[in-house]
Amino acid sequence: MYLRTALIALITFVAFVLSTIATASPTAATTLTASSSAVADGPSPHRVEPRVLSLRAPTNVRTTVDQDGFTVFATPDCSGTKTCRSWFVVPGTGVDVKDVTTTGGYFVPWPSGWQEGQTVSAGYVHSYGRDIFGFTWASREHTLLGPITRPRAVRPITARLVGQDDEPRTAHIAGTATPGASVRRDDRQVAVADGSGNWNASAADLPIGTSRLVFEQWIGDAFEDDVPVDVTFLARDLLVGVTGETVTLPGASETTVRAHLRANSDVSAPLSDGRVRFEAPTGTTFPAGLSTVRGQYRSATGGDWRDFGSDALVDGSVSTDRRTVAFTWTSTGSRWSLPRGTEVRFGVPVVNAGSSPGSGELRMTAVGTAPQGSFDTVARTPVVVERGALDPVTLSGPRAVSPGAVNEFTDTAAPGASFEVVDPSGAVIVPGGPFTVADDGTWSFRAHVPLGTLEYGFAIRQSAFGRTETSDRFIVPADTFHDVTVDPTTVSAGAVNTFSGTATPGAEYRVVNASGTEIVTGGPFSIDERGRWTFQRVVSNGATEFRFALQQSRNGSVSTSPLFTFHPQEIAPVSVTTTSVDPGVLNHFSGRGHPGATFRVLNISGTDIVPGHHVVGDDGSWAFDRVVSKGATEFRFVIQQTTSGVVTSSGLFTIRARP
Repeated sequence: MYLRTALIALITFVAFVLSTIATASPTAATTLTASSSAVADGPSPHRVEPRVLSLRAPTNVRTTVDQDGFTVFATPDCSGTKTCRSWFVVPGTGVDVKDVTTTGGYFVPWPSGWQEGQTVSAGYVHSYGRDIFGFTWASREHTLLGPITRPRAVRPITARLVGQDDEPRTAHIAGTATPGASVRRDDRQVAVADGSGNWNASAADLPIGTSRLVFEQWIGDAFEDDVPVDVTFLARDLLVGVTGETVTLPGASETTVRAHLRANSDVSAPLSDGRVRFEAPTGTTFPAGLSTVRGQYRSATGGDWRDFGSDALVDGSVSTDRRTVAFTWTSTGSRWSLPRGTEVRFGVPVVNAGSSPGSGELRMTAVGTAPQGSFDTVARTPVVVERGALDPVTLSGPRAVSPGAVNEFTDTAAPGASFEVVDPSGAVIVPGGPFTVADDGTWSFRAHVPLGTLEYGFAIRQSAFGRTETSDRFIVPADTFHDVTVDPTTVSAGAVNTFSGTATPGAEYRVVNASGTEIVTGGPFSIDERGRWTFQRVVSNGATEFRFALQQSRNGSVSTSPLFTFHPQEIAPVSVTTTSVDPGVLNHFSGRGHPGATFRVLNISGTDIVPGHHVVGDDGSWAFDRVVSKGATEFRFVIQQTTSGVVTSSGLFTIRARP
């Protein structure tokens, strides 16, 4: 009986296995069944009841992580199995966990190869069960675990002051924290820690004094810890420069010039590293042996200046060119202090040689620190640098004046001085002044010299830098120009005209119009020793008149002639009366042109084909003889007329040969 029962059970199990589409691997069918084809219609105590196994993908799948590992939550879905649990795998990490309960979560420590901050998204979970015979079955389908990121280990936040800018009072902070953590200050994120955990931030517009900056570390929405950093800013303007009153530096003298400071805050302890540097005004220097300066002070309410108890500026060092001097500012006693508003001044001797007059400033730079802060300021005192003696007045031109004309006088004097033109008694003889000498020392003025003047005399009275000096009297002889004459000439419009005449021998001249504008380029031209001048000019075609003046110049004097006016006249055109030619023999050609003009016979290229210059008769007739080449079918020529310097050319004439 026992053997029979066992045999029946064995046959039923084999039939169950053969009829089941199943596997004990993660690729098993979603629904697993076990049955026997030999099962009777109804239950029998001698046969196995047909059973059905069904495993589907788990539901409610999620994961959580912490510093030590991760937990998998999943609800397996099984029917017909004796047990129903889970099987999950995270490829590439070594995590492969079977037959575990995950409904309440299953914890897995972090594998050693899973790095902090590393995310793996390939994990999955199957439903996993055992049948009544102890065989294990897994659902064919699975559910993904989703991305799992190993958190970085929380590191305590650190912070340190790495730099600070006094303007505009900015502190630069650097530190470490958990990689990826948010660093916050005053409820605002100021940095994010990088992959190595480093972070940096800045805090601007901090107040004078000590500020405590607290930086918090947040991971996600969770506060972890914080760290304070103390930043101290001292006052930067303990002392400020004050512009002094203008000081005049007489020429060839030494004058003490003072630079002023004012205490902007209480300075209740001696300075530790003060430096004071002076720059001399342009054109001045400091004495070579300048080594100490006592200095003075007075209260904020004013009153008398008081000397410091001892020299405040010591260890003076004058530059090689004596343009700068630098000192150490030392305390003058153990009770030394400067209440707010106290004024301080330092006087240094300035040497003015008197050779570079003008305006400028004494510049003092003061830099140093005290327990209450620091200072870096500049004080300026304007100065007027006077000349020791005014530059002498010189005269370079003109070498001669032109009576009856406006003459220009020029040369040098003291740069920047004002001047007037005076006679021997000091009376001004050129109105419109005082005039100004240019910065380069040049001066000029224009004056009308009356006709008949044999010489022109004057003196220059210049004033500068508190001095007034009058030059010696200058005498300029008169130089008269010859009148300009113009030779009689006939002017033709639309042609080049030649003009000539006489003027001052050896002078230069320009040809100008009524406005004084040059109308013949290339000038000035020279008048020869015989006083002759000449120029050529095209008179515009259709012009009814041509006007010009000759502007002569010599020895710096200029004289312009009256205007000369010419009315253009027409040159009679050329005509030909000869109508035919005989080739191989001498032919006679005739026609009409401008009476009295000279003419040439040219070919089309402008080459003479009849030698010499010929004359048009007073009656306007002209003629010439010329052999016409044998075999020629025609003869061609041009008549070029010249009258009163005006040259015109006819068109090309063509005379046919007789048949």
